Amino acid sequence: TDNSLAIINSYNDERIKLIKNRKNEGIIECLNLGLKLARGKYIVRMDADDISFPQRLELQYNYMVANKDVVLSGTYAEKISADGKYIEMMLPPTESSCISTLIYFSCAIIHPSVIFKKEAVINAGLYNPKNIHAEDYGLWVLLAKEGRMVNLPYSLLKYREHGENISIKKIDMQRSNAFNISYNTLNEKMQKKLDKESYKSFWYYWQKNVGKVGVKEIKNLNPLWDFAATLPAAKNVLTLKWYNLALKMIQTGNIATGLAFQSVLKKKFNISSGKRTLAALLRCFLMKA
Repeated sequence: TDNSLAIINSYNDERIKLIKNRKNEGIIECLNLGLKLARGKYIVRMDADDISFPQRLELQYNYMVANKDVVLSGTYAEKISADGKYIEMMLPPTESSCISTLIYFSCAIIHPSVIFKKEAVINAGLYNPKNIHAEDYGLWVLLAKEGRMVNLPYSLLKYREHGENISIKKIDMQRSNAFNISYNTLNEKMQKKLDKESYKSFWYYWQKNVGKVGVKEIKNLNPLWDFAATLPAAKNVLTLKWYNLALKMIQTGNIATGLAFQSVLKKKFNISSGKRTLAALLRCFLMKA
C-alpha cells in the first residue's frame, strides 16, 4: 500500500535483494526467511516506519567486531509519534549482566535497534512461530545461551509509536505470550516449580499494571525470590523495581501485601523499608480519612 515494490525496484544497486512473497506470510515467517537468505555475518534489524540515525551501522558494526563474545547489541531509542514528534527516550539496561537477569522476566532489548550474529541466531533456532507478537523476547531468551547481549548507551533509532503498533493492536496476545515465555524460562532454570497462577498475578501487576496481588501470592512465590537472589544483577535491576512495586501496593491500599513483599525484600535482598514506607502508609491513611 506504500509503493514499496516500485521504490525498491527504482534502485540500481546489486546489494539490494528483493524477495516478494506470493501471499502474506506474517512477520515471523518473513524474519526467518530473511535470516536464512542473508549472506552477511551480522544482521541489522529495524521496522519500515522507524528511522535509523546515519551513524548506526558504523557504530554497531565496529562494536561487534571489537567484542567477539557479544552475539547481540541493541541501543537506546527515541520514541516518536506517527507524525514524527518526540515523545520520550527509551533506555533499556546496557550491561550484559543486567540484561541476562531481566531476561527471565521481560524483554530488555528494543527489537528494531539490534544487530546480531547470524550464526548465533541460527544456532538458537530462529524466531519461534509460537511466540506471536513476542517473537523477539522468545529469541533473546534463546540467544542469551549463545553469548553476551548488550545495549549501547546512546540513541541510534527513532521508534515510531502509533495505533497500528502490535503492542497496541494485539496487546492481549502479546502479554499472554510474553508471560508464557517468562514462566517457562524460569521453570527451566529453577529447581522448584513455580506456582503458575501466583506468578501470573504478580507478573501482570508488575509488568503490565493489570490486576492485583495478595499476600498468598507473595508467599507462594518464595522459590522465585530465592532464585532471583542468585541472579548476577538482582540488586541493580530487580530490587529497586520491586521495592517501588511494594510501595505502590501500600499507596493503593493493598497494605498487607505491600508489607509482606517488603519483608521478602529485606530477608532475601537486605533491602530495608525505611522512611518511604512510612510516608506511603501515612498517605494511604490520609486518603482513607
